[in-house]
Parts: sequence; structure tokens; C-alpha cells
Amino acid sequence: MNGKLKRKLFLWSSKLRFSLSEVVSPISDSIGSEIIYRCNVRPSKIRKLFYWYDLDDIKLLSDENIGMPEISLVHQYKLITVCRLVERKGLLELVHAISRIRKRGYDCGLMIVGDGPIKVELETEIEKLGLEEHVLLTGHVKNPYYFMKISDVFVLNSEFEGTP
Repeated sequence: MNGKLKRKLFLWSSKLRFSLSEVVSPISDSIGSEIIYRCNVRPSKIRKLFYWYDLDDIKLLSDENIGMPEISLVHQYKLITVCRLVERKGLLELVHAISRIRKRGYDCGLMIVGDGPIKVELETEIEKLGLEEHVLLTGHVKNPYYFMKISDVFVLNSEFEGTP
């Protein structure tokens, strides 16, 4: 089945599911708007679902060093991003930005936490720019909070996010 047919089938099945539902719970206003527009759902059916985070649990997890390499600790400015490694996250642009920042004399390191289909492309670009000592790809990490805690800046470079 080709991609265009899959999208049409998905849209048709979504319209059917939503028409039979009393309430539709998207995870953000933007996704809710898309459902209203693409699936002809009445706005009164939309009830946004908020994520719930236990900040006490996050605090405990942030104190738990999971034994991963800590390349960013050797840099004056420690940056981190946590995401799936896909094009729309802007990771290649972020790696190029780190290169430009370092060329201006700033001592910064970047930790990219996550995995995905552009990992090899990122590795190639990091090597091409000579950033092997300054940009670390950790792969998937179950508990990224420790690394977030020891970082100075969290970078969200996405073109689009479904949640606020």
C-alpha cells in the first residue's frame, strides 16, 4: 500500500472513529484544531487532554546518575536536547549552530538524548564539522532528567511540537 493511500485510509478511519465518539481528547490545541478541520469534528466534542507530571518524581530522577558519559561537564556552557532523532526536530541545524558558536570562541558542548532515523546522518555531520569532542549522541536514555539537571540550557529546536 502506497503512502498516499495509507494517509487517505487513516483519515477516513479517523473521521469514522471521531464521528462515533462523544468526546475527542487531543493532547494540544493545535492537534485539536487539526482534528476539527481535517475530520469535521464539532468543536464542542473537543476536550484537551493535559499531560500530568509528578515534579517530585522528576526531582528524584534528576538526582540519579545513570552512569552515561558526561561530555558536557567539561564545557563551560552545557546544552542538551531530548527528542526523537527526526528531521523536523532541527538537529542538523542545531549541530551547525554549535559549530558556529564554538568558532566564535564560546566553550560549549551539546548532548543529544534520543534515537531515530537520522542518527547516522547526525554522526556524519558531527564528524565532518570536527565536533566529536563537543557533541554527544547518547541514544535512547530512560531517565534524561539527570542530564537535564547538570545542563545550563535545554534546547527545543523543533519546527513543530504537538504539546505545549
